Amino acid sequence: MEVSVEPTLSVATNSEIVCVEFSPYEWSKNLLAVALSNAINIYSVHLQEEKENGETDCKLLCESQVEGECLHMAWSPHTSLHSSPPVVRLLLATSDDVIIEFSTDLKSTFVKELFRHSNCINSLTCSGLNSSSLFPTLWASVGDDQLMRVWAEAKEDTTSDDDTPASVSMEVQQNQKSFAGWSESIMLLEPGQAVRFHPEDSSMVLVCEVSGTLRLYRISQSEDDSSQLILTADWSVRCPAPLLDADWSLADPDLIIAACSAGVALINMNSNGSTRKSMLVLSGSHKNTPSSGGTGAVGVRGARNTPTLVAAVTASNTVTVLHTTASRIPLTAHLKAVGGISWHLELPYLGVGSDRRLLLWRVDRVS
Repeated sequence: MEVSVEPTLSVATNSEIVCVEFSPYEWSKNLLAVALSNAINIYSVHLQEEKENGETDCKLLCESQVEGECLHMAWSPHTSLHSSPPVVRLLLATSDDVIIEFSTDLKSTFVKELFRHSNCINSLTCSGLNSSSLFPTLWASVGDDQLMRVWAEAKEDTTSDDDTPASVSMEVQQNQKSFAGWSESIMLLEPGQAVRFHPEDSSMVLVCEVSGTLRLYRISQSEDDSSQLILTADWSVRCPAPLLDADWSLADPDLIIAACSAGVALINMNSNGSTRKSMLVLSGSHKNTPSSGGTGAVGVRGARNTPTLVAAVTASNTVTVLHTTASRIPLTAHLKAVGGISWHLELPYLGVGSDRRLLLWRVDRVS
């Protein structure tokens, strides 16, 4: 391992890490899921800024054996360690092309198969909870079978009336209940590499196709029957192919980040629907200036607490953190393997799976 900055924390695991994912929700933000070749580990991460002694530590809460290697994970917003018993829930996409619901009370584990793709699943995502949305919690997946599937949680999985925020009107609650269990599948023109919901509007779904197309779909009520939802294509933008990953910035919902052959593409959406594209290039000199050269990215994640930090992964297992408005590179790590990257919700910490170690970096911002 060759790094420009030593990791803040390094935790050994029993087997190779396949993917990692911090919870993106305020009430479970310190939970980190780590997928090993045959197990899911749930950690509680306490960062130095949150502790009186100023030390960062990582506590293993549970280790659950699962059938099939987990390739991708998405946290359910219904996770809570404060409930009795505690509930930790994720959806997993496995190497068997199956999407399963994984839940644990930190003692027993429950697994339920939801459905299958006919080829490799490349991405899985959740819309989270939105008190102003007409829709219940939504999920989406895409894969090499060119299938995009979007579905709403069934009634028994949605938030109970006691847990419903007071700001949610009765009309919105009724609509959310009426759409529970809805699902729709469409065929993409090319294999789907990534799928993401808009951070503030769950009716907008972004799909990244390997051919270089980023396409936005909208979920809306049917004009013929308002009790039915339909999924329609809205706009698209091209990036240098192959396009292998994309992310929607939580800190700036107008910013879309994509991993393509030319580096990291930044797409800014304007309120009138137009887009503006720029490029951050991954190269030996680490100059993120517009250029047609450089090394391609195979994975990308925008920091969740700021729109100015972007983490990218190359095919040669290099993790680089780029600054979107400055030339300084806060972090470069040449690793033996990269098993996923994920940012903490509120603090500038990047979690990286590398072979049999979970690495955590504190990434300093550039002023």
